[in-house]
Amino acid sequence: MLRLDMAGCRMERLNAGAPVFDCHMSGLDYKSAMANQLGAKAQRGSVAKAWADGPKGLATLQFGVAGENQDTDQLWSGIASGRIRNLSFGTWIYSKVPAKDPNGNGTMAPHPSGSQAPVFVAQDWEPFEVSAITVPADFSTQFLSAEVTADAKRATSPQQEIIVMEQTTQTGAEARTDTAGLDAARVEELRAQGAAVERQRVSAIRTSFTPMLKYGIKPEFLDALIADGTPLDAARIKVQDQLVAAAS
Repeated sequence: MLRLDMAGCRMERLNAGAPVFDCHMSGLDYKSAMANQLGAKAQRGSVAKAWADGPKGLATLQFGVAGENQDTDQLWSGIASGRIRNLSFGTWIYSKVPAKDPNGNGTMAPHPSGSQAPVFVAQDWEPFEVSAITVPADFSTQFLSAEVTADAKRATSPQQEIIVMEQTTQTGAEARTDTAGLDAARVEELRAQGAAVERQRVSAIRTSFTPMLKYGIKPEFLDALIADGTPLDAARIKVQDQLVAAAS
């Protein structure tokens, strides 16, 4: 049991725009890799402002631009509707001391469960990320309703510019003589599109699963997924099967 003393909270990192994650998936961990959320893709928003209110810590969170990321949109929808209420946060503890029982003449505070486990108070600590989570360590840490102000609004999608391609119409013999050229250009376009898709697939497999090498996945296995043309979703399932086999 660890209690956090707000008097000892270092707020600078939060107020510098600390990240908001989904269930502590930071983009650098095993869960992020399996969810294909490596790196900055895992970030759902940032802390706009954080402050202490007596014994409580409060923060205003800003989420990504609407329509920019499906996962962020789903998380925001759950928060806005009240379906997702629980919060958690990652923190570094620099100093802690045994908690004293206020009614026990200086004796150690009892554990809420009645066990003999020690209770500590963090006197110097620093939160570095905030996460929406299903089962928090402290069920009283939750999203709060607030008046919608300039700080509290979610970013809205910028107006999209529609680009219309000009088309020239050919008639008669001019159109017939240019058919071969159009076909050849279309073939080259399709080849270029196919090459781009393949580069994206290879890059996604390398980026998503290279961190799994330290858990027993072999480089040859990833090479085979790439050589066989395995789609990313199917590759994820095969990697999971390999991880289970390596752990058994």
